Amino acid sequence: GVLTQEARGWRVAKGESINLAASQSGKRGKALANLAVRVTAPTPASFLTINLRGQQPLGYSATLLKDGKSHISEAKDGQALRPFENGEFARSPDFDPAGRHVMEFRAEGEVLTLIIDGRTVGTIQDASLSNGNFSVHGSVGSVIEKVEYRELPALPAAAVPSVPKESAAATVPAAPVAPPAA
Repeated sequence: GVLTQEARGWRVAKGESINLAASQSGKRGKALANLAVRVTAPTPASFLTINLRGQQPLGYSATLLKDGKSHISEAKDGQALRPFENGEFARSPDFDPAGRHVMEFRAEGEVLTLIIDGRTVGTIQDASLSNGNFSVHGSVGSVIEKVEYRELPALPAAAVPSVPKESAAATVPAAPVAPPAA
């Protein structure tokens, strides 16, 4: 397989992704719209990416780099993945390059939010994609300890979710997703 089991998690052995289709929601054929995906992992070997609302070749991506910098990107119209304008974020002062991190990417209505270690590092507003699948990608050598996801309630048409600047409450309880069998 693409993952090898280790004592604390799963190491990415090949440059492929863990894809979780819409049927993971328990509703066969239902595309996921409002969703939070959380990954727990040590600092990645090179990068760790969560993709939301994937509709090949379209989708939104949030990436954490090994230096602690991050970005929210989009792939559209057959173009390569590229960060949104104002979608690149500096390393937070308390980022520990040797530490374990929790990265969460949320899509709520038109708002995309990236949370790292309980701190909201950035938000983007975009209405291009309303639903799709999600996936997790890690560079070869990265270790993924846990992947969790949770469907979020639909927002009223005029609602914009409140996005806390810095709060452990920014994360959601989520159902764990077991890595695929090797």
